[in-house]
Parts: sequence; C-alpha cells; structure tokens
Amino acid sequence: MISGYGLACLSYLKHFDDAENREKINTALKATLNWGFGLNHSLCHGDGGNLELFLQAREILKDREWDVKLHRGQ
Repeated sequence: MISGYGLACLSYLKHFDDAENREKINTALKATLNWGFGLNHSLCHGDGGNLELFLQAREILKDREWDVKLHRGQ
C-alpha cells in the first residue's frame, strides 16, 4: 500500500529533508486519503494501518492540515 511508502518517506526525513522526499510524502497522503479507506479495518493493509500514516505525518511534520482533510474526507 501507498501508506507504507509514505511512512518510509516520513522516517527518512531526518536524513533526507528535501523537496523530493516531501513531495513523495504529500503524494502518499493524498493517495491514501482518496483510496485507502473503507475496504477493511486491518492494521496491515486497511483503515487502521492507513490512519497510522496520518498520525505519523502529524507528529513528524508538525502540521495539522491533514487532520482537517481526513476528518472532512477530502
């Protein structure tokens, strides 16, 4: 799933904090928001695991923008 890719990119920020990596994170967040929910609640490949991407993004990026989008389903 794309959320795992996004989590990996988030973990790389401490080593590769550049525009390319941040764009990859943004793409993973958008794709997960658009297509990553509603199939099942699994932590591995479902809603539960995909929520982890947003939780980690909030903590690492210190940006609550994705909280609002997630709650609105945007």
